[in-house]
Amino acid sequence: MKGNEKFLIRLLDSNDIFVIPVYQREYEWQLEHCKQLYSDLLSTIINNRPTHFFGSIVSATNPKGGRGEYVIIDGQQRITTISILLIAIYNILKQGILISADKKLTDKIHNKYLRDEYDHTIKLIPAANSQNAYNALFSEDLGDLEQDSRITKNYQYFYTSILKREVTIDELMEAVSRLVVIDIILEKDDDAQLIFESLNSTGLALSESDKVRNYVLMSLPLEMQEKYYTSYWYKIEKYTPKNTDAFLRDYLTIKLRRIPAIANIYSEFKVYAETADKETLLQDMVKYAKYYYMIQSPETAEGDIKKILTKLRKLDNSVINPYVMEILDGYQSGMIISNEIISILRILETYLVRRIICGVPAQGLNKVFMTLHKDVLRQEGNETGYVEKLKYILLSKQGSGRFPTDTEVRDNLLNRNLYQDMKLTYLLYLLESLENQDNYEVVDLENLISEGQLSIEHIMPQTLSDKWKEELGGSETALQVHEEWLHKLANLSLTAYNSKYSNNSFFDKKNMPKGFKESHLKLNHYVATCDKWAREELVERNNQLTNLALKIWPTYVSSFVPAQKEGNTFSLDEDVDLYNRNIYSFTFAGTKYSVKTWREFLASVIGLLHERDGAVLQDLALSSEKTPVAQAISASEDAFSPGDSRRIAEGIYLRVHGDTGSKISLIKKYLSLFDVEPGEITITVSNPVVSTANPVNSRQKGDMYFKFWDQLLVEINTKTDIYQNRTPNRSGWFTAKSILGGGMNYFMSIRLKKCTVGFQCNNMDIMKNKKLYDYIHSHKDEIENKIGLPIFWERGDSLRISFLSIRLDDIDFMDESTWPQINSFMVGNTVALSEVLTPILQKY
Repeated sequence: MKGNEKFLIRLLDSNDIFVIPVYQREYEWQLEHCKQLYSDLLSTIINNRPTHFFGSIVSATNPKGGRGEYVIIDGQQRITTISILLIAIYNILKQGILISADKKLTDKIHNKYLRDEYDHTIKLIPAANSQNAYNALFSEDLGDLEQDSRITKNYQYFYTSILKREVTIDELMEAVSRLVVIDIILEKDDDAQLIFESLNSTGLALSESDKVRNYVLMSLPLEMQEKYYTSYWYKIEKYTPKNTDAFLRDYLTIKLRRIPAIANIYSEFKVYAETADKETLLQDMVKYAKYYYMIQSPETAEGDIKKILTKLRKLDNSVINPYVMEILDGYQSGMIISNEIISILRILETYLVRRIICGVPAQGLNKVFMTLHKDVLRQEGNETGYVEKLKYILLSKQGSGRFPTDTEVRDNLLNRNLYQDMKLTYLLYLLESLENQDNYEVVDLENLISEGQLSIEHIMPQTLSDKWKEELGGSETALQVHEEWLHKLANLSLTAYNSKYSNNSFFDKKNMPKGFKESHLKLNHYVATCDKWAREELVERNNQLTNLALKIWPTYVSSFVPAQKEGNTFSLDEDVDLYNRNIYSFTFAGTKYSVKTWREFLASVIGLLHERDGAVLQDLALSSEKTPVAQAISASEDAFSPGDSRRIAEGIYLRVHGDTGSKISLIKKYLSLFDVEPGEITITVSNPVVSTANPVNSRQKGDMYFKFWDQLLVEINTKTDIYQNRTPNRSGWFTAKSILGGGMNYFMSIRLKKCTVGFQCNNMDIMKNKKLYDYIHSHKDEIENKIGLPIFWERGDSLRISFLSIRLDDIDFMDESTWPQINSFMVGNTVALSEVLTPILQKY
C-alpha cells in the first residue's frame, strides 16, 4: 500500500479514470455536508490558509480496465462531490453568467478535471444508481436533470451558492486547488476489505448494510462484482428500500435464532457468512428479501394473503417479521398450504390485537417470534397440522407472552380508557376493524382520517355543557358518568361533521348534516337509533362492540395433544427431590419439549437460552472465569471427558456430567444470566425409582446427606480452614478450593458403603491438569508416607480430570452410629493431605 499527500486537483488533472464499483453505496452526501464543504472553501480563502485537508482517497488499479483506470475503495463521496462542484463552476462559466480572469479556466475544468482531454470520456464513473443523474449534468439541456437525485440537489445547491458571489469564481477555484488528500493506492497483495474497515474516513459513516455489501462483493473480481450486484444485491436493496439494515437483522434472526444488536449486524453477518458460498447465500437473501417486501408492501401479495398482510402492516409490529418471513417461505416451498397460511396469519393478528386491547407489554415478544416457527415444527403428539400446533403453543404461553382470554378482553374493553391509553394507530385499527368486520369492500378509515374526511369523535363530549349535564341526569350523575365513560370504547366513534360542533347536544350531533343519523358507518347505526346518550346506552354499546371484537378476534381451541408419559409435573423453582426420577419432558416459554435423560434436559435448556442471546455463552466459552457456569462451557469439545459434553453451537460445548441435583443447580445459574426465572420452566418426571436392593427414599437420603455434612463441618472446621464458609448440601459430594484455585480442589464424597477424601485437577485446560498431576505425583513417596494409607492415583489420560484419593470401604452411611468413625477418617485424612500438599502446591 502506497500513500502520498497530494493536492486533489492534481489527482483530477491526471489522465486517470476513476470508477466507483457496484458494491459501493449510492451517493449519499446531504445538503449539510455540501454546506460544510462550501463553508470550508470560503474559510480557506478568507483566512488565506495554504491548504485544507480533505481526507483520503483509497484506490486500486483495475486489472480489466484501460490505461490509468482506478477503482475507488474509499472516498467516493468526496471525489464525487468535488466533481459536482466543478461541473457547477463550468456550467456557470460556459453560460457567461460569471467570468474568470483565466480565459482558459472553462476548458481546463472541462478537459482536464472532468473529461479526458484525449478521448473526452467522463473521468468519473459514479456508483451504478447515480450514473444517469451525474451524466445529465453534462447535458446541453439542464432541464433534463433528475430532480429526485441527491446528485442533482447538491449540484443545484453549489450552482446557487456560487451565484451569491461571496467570493469570486477564481477565488473559489483557488480554494478547490488547496484541498489536500492522502492518495492511497493498493497493491495486488493488499487486502482491500481489511484496509477499508481500518480507515478513519472523514466521510459519511457507512450503514451496516453498506458494510455487508462491501464484504460480500469487494473480495470478488470486478466482473463478478458486476454480476453479483446486478443479479442479487441490487434486488435485495430494491426489495428493502431504506430498510436494508432492518431486513438483515431479521434475516440473521431467522438464521442464527437470536436477535443481533442493530450495531452488530455486520460483524454477526461476517461470522455467519464466513464459510458460506457467496452466490448461494445471496440467492437465499434475495428470496427472503422478497418476503420482506411482501410484508412491507402487502399490495404485492395475492388474494386473501394480501388482505391479512395489509392488516398486519397497519399494526406496525416489526417483531413479527422473522416469523412471517418463515411462514411465507413455508408457503412458497409447499410445506404450508394456502388455507393454512391464511389461518396462521389470522391467528397471528388475533394474538397481537388481543394483547393490544389488554395492554400486555411487548417486552420479550421478539423472542417469542424468533423461535416460534421452530417451536411449532418441534412438537410431537397426535397427528395434527401446523395450525393446531401453533394454536397450542400460543395458548400455552404465560406471563408477558400470554394469549389474553375472553374475560381479559371483556374487562379491558369495559374498564380501559382506550382514547388515552392506546396508541392512535392501534385505536384507529380497532375502530376500522369493528367498522369493516369481514366485509369484502373495506373502508380505509386511516386514509379518510388523514385526509380530514373523518375524525375520532367522543359521542359524550370532553367538556360537558349544561344541556349535556341535564341529559345525563343532573350535575352529580353527569360527572360520574363522564368520568367513568368519556375515553372508553363505548363512547368513541367516527364522524364526518366539523369537529367544532363536537360539544353540541346529543340531539344536534345525531340530526345535524353529516351527523350520526346520516352516517353510513356501521359503528354509528346503534347511536343513530338512540334518543339520548347516557349510562344505559353506553353499557349497551359496550356490550355490542365487545361481542363484535370477540367475533373478529376469537379465542381458539387446539386439537393438538402433545406426546406425554405418565408422571408428575413440577416447576423448577419448587423444592422437589428429583433423585431416582426419570424425566419425560419440560415446558419453557410456553413450548413443550420431549427429552429422555437429564443430560438431554440440561443441554436442551442451555441450547434454548443460547437461541435467545448467543453472546452470553460465547463469552463464557472464551473466558477464564472460575465460576461453575464458565467452567461448564468450553470452546473445545476436548475440554471434557468423552461422553460428558454436548455441542450447543459451533465452538460452544457444554459439560453435562454430574448428578440430577447438580444439573438442576447449573441450569438455575444459567437462567439468572439470561434474566429467566426458574418458575418459567416446568418438568414432567416419573415417580421415584426405588431400588429393591436398597429401598431408601430419595428424600430421606438427601436429608441424611444434609445432616451428615452439617455435623461434619462443625468438626472439620476446628482442625482446618479448607472448608470454612461452606454450607451443607443434599448431595454426596463436597469440594473446597486449594491455594491454586481454577478447579484444583480438595474434595470429600460419601456413598452408602464408601467414603473418600482427595485432591482433583479439574481445570478447563486439560494440559494444566496433567502438568499439575505429574508434579504432585513426583512427590508420591513423601505424600504416601505422610498419609500412611493406600492412595489411589488416577492420571485420567483419556479424561480431563486427574486425581488422587484415600478411601474407606464397608461403611453403613445410613446408620448414624457409624458417623464418628467416618468423621475421624475424613477429618484426619483431609488435615494430613492439606499439610503435605500445601508446601508442594506453594512451590508449584
